[in-house]
Amino acid sequence: MDVHIFGVSMKAAIPIGDHGRRLAANIKRIREQQRISLVELSALVARHGRQIGRMALSRIESNERHVDLDDLVALAAALGVPAERLAFEDGLTVEIRPVDPIQEATT
Repeated sequence: MDVHIFGVSMKAAIPIGDHGRRLAANIKRIREQQRISLVELSALVARHGRQIGRMALSRIESNERHVDLDDLVALAAALGVPAERLAFEDGLTVEIRPVDPIQEATT
């Protein structure tokens, strides 16, 4: 579908599908369970080779931004969850980490 902005044809954004919404819900649920802020998660993800800022993470969790494969792998590693579980398991929950994520991010 083409969208015209100021006379310029642009492709409309591809909507987030069911798998993307499940992934976003799992990311948010696990982050909140582990009491990790968006800023802290951003720092943890950066340690795994991806730069995803606080606003981008917020957009992921609110189904406004797609997650590519590299994002998925880094997010899963940062949250301590296998990527396939993070992406495909409904209502995923995890054990609370015994380490402080801020301290872990600075070491």
